[in-house]
Formats: sequence, C-alpha cells, structure tokens
Amino acid sequence: MWQEVAQIRICEKNILTINLIASAEEETRLWEERDMGTFKHFSLEERTALQNELNSGKFLKPIAEQLGKTPLSVSREVRRHIEQKKRGGYGRHFNDCLSRSSCILENVCQGAFPCSRKLCRNCQRREDFCSDYLKETCERLARPSYVCNGCEKRLKCALGKSLYKAAIAKEEAKLSLRESRSRISLRVSIITMLS
Repeated sequence: MWQEVAQIRICEKNILTINLIASAEEETRLWEERDMGTFKHFSLEERTALQNELNSGKFLKPIAEQLGKTPLSVSREVRRHIEQKKRGGYGRHFNDCLSRSSCILENVCQGAFPCSRKLCRNCQRREDFCSDYLKETCERLARPSYVCNGCEKRLKCALGKSLYKAAIAKEEAKLSLRESRSRISLRVSIITMLS
C-alpha cells in the first residue's frame, strides 16, 4: 500500500515538474514574442521617451510596453537615476517638516549661524537644530513611478523633488558602466601580477 502511495507521489512530482517546465517555456516564448528580454542598456532616445511619458503622468507598465522593455527594467532605470532636489514649489521655499503649517518657533538655532528668517519654519537648516522636526515624505514617491515628474501638485509642493531626467540618467549610467569595466581590468592586472 505504501509503495503505491510513493509511486503516486513520484508521478505527481513528475507531472508538477513537467507543468513547471512547460509554463517556463511558455513564459519565455511570450517574452520573445513581445521582443523583450534583450537585456540592452537604455539609449538616450529611450530615456527621453521615458522622461516624457513620466512627465505626462503615465504609469510604468504602459511606458514599458511602449518602449519594448520589461516593467522591472523601467522601474530599475527610474529608481537608479532619481535626482533629488531640495527645492519648494512656485513661490514656496523647501520645507519638509511635518508640522510646517502650525510651527511658530523662533530662533531655535540661537545664532549658531547668520539667519535672517523670523520664523524657524522658513529656515533651510531647521532639521539641524529643531527637536520638534519630523521629516515628511510624499507617499507618491514610495510607489511606482517613484518620481514627481507627472505630479499635478509639483509646482505647489513644499517638499523636496525627486525627478527623472534623461540626460542625467545617461551620464550616470555611462559613469557606472565605465567604473564597472575599469574594476574588471584592475582585477585582471592584479591576478597577472600575482601569478
């Protein structure tokens, strides 16, 4: 009896393995049909198109389909090349303190540096001196698209900006690629010197 149960379990495992292989082959075929998975670096044109689509407020998945890339590749590209700016919106200074609208503190820094601001909420260095400071982060930046590019509140927002810019992304990627390749040649030279 137990031998029959063992044979049934082996058959079930084999069928499961066959199904997994078949589904993996099907998934590979689908990726090839969609012309994705070429594992090439983003070109400047693709980065510019990505920036334009982000500026128009599109989500990453439709952008990925348009570019012929996987959503994961597009997501990685955006997250790797986010430019952080501490700058407020139009007519507003940068202020990421959670209690910025209700704060009435004055002269918290006690003259540690020359300050012409009357209220501390208007100061750029309040996080260095204020014990009540709590950083506010935008919830939009925690989920895809991870940037402020297409945000309708961007011009009025007092929080810092996270932006994707194609030209900057291209330069960062070029520098990263150059550094990674120089490390490889260094390792080869060390190996040849040691042997």
